[in-house]
Amino acid sequence: RAGYFPQDHHEILGDPDTTPLDVVWNIVPTEATSWVRGQLGRLLFSGADVTKKVGSLSGGEAARLVFCSIAVAHPNV
Repeated sequence: RAGYFPQDHHEILGDPDTTPLDVVWNIVPTEATSWVRGQLGRLLFSGADVTKKVGSLSGGEAARLVFCSIAVAHPNV
């Protein structure tokens, strides 16, 4: 499984109406809400940040969300 950080990371996040919570949960659907929020918190998404629309994230926030997605997917390459 390859982990990939694209230069244009808004494309990889998909639907602009989803939230960071949804993005991570789609990768690890069996994890508890607290675990998913904890992973997002490690990359500075806290409180209402986890329910912001992906389309409204700044470039840095979107990049952090992609890094979070990669981290929870546990790629081996």
